Amino acid sequence: MGVVFACFFVLQLNNHRRRLPGCNGCGCTQRNGPVAAPNPEELAATKTVIDNYSSLLQCFQELLESDRSEAGAKVNGLLGQSVHFDNYFLLCLMYKVLSHAETVSTSIQKNNLDLFQTQLKLNQLKADVAGLRSDIEFDEFWSEVTNNSHLLDVDEPKANIQQSSIASY
Repeated sequence: MGVVFACFFVLQLNNHRRRLPGCNGCGCTQRNGPVAAPNPEELAATKTVIDNYSSLLQCFQELLESDRSEAGAKVNGLLGQSVHFDNYFLLCLMYKVLSHAETVSTSIQKNNLDLFQTQLKLNQLKADVAGLRSDIEFDEFWSEVTNNSHLLDVDEPKANIQQSSIASY
């Protein structure tokens, strides 16, 4: 049951985000305020969901079969979203990026850290995130996520191609 709680915790992060200065309460971190530091509990919950994804899908399926109420309908929607590759990919990506940021966030909040050390740690974070954007890192990440998604019976990745309408005259 802890895995189910962790899943709901991750899915509701945007609804319960800390309000930031300059934010109108929508949970955004884009306007007029600092970006919220990753919360260790959120990161741990995300890792728990990833590590127990198969059990989570099985639990959702069992709840769907046993509960015909409104809760069962909600589980049906959650199960439907959980088997999409896009959602699994974004969950793994979120964990990968936030784990780098959380480590730095924790270390720069220490009382005995001076400005120079803080700048070094932030520059290292910037370099780490830039390294994640390399072709080699992305190919490794893509391979790992697609292999895991096959094992979990998550849908195949597919390109979303938007068709443009051509005006006829």
